[in-house]
Amino acid sequence: MRYRDGKVVNYRAMSDSLDAAEQYVGHHIPLTGDAPAMANDDLIGV
Repeated sequence: MRYRDGKVVNYRAMSDSLDAAEQYVGHHIPLTGDAPAMANDDLIGV
């Protein structure tokens, strides 16, 4: 977390909860069979 003039200017966090991710982006994230497969070690920024 970085501050400037007493205010947060940068914040990074990681969530492993689909529900929390949907709340963050503001809509349902569809999980369908046609989504591309990803390796277990991939990181995704939202």
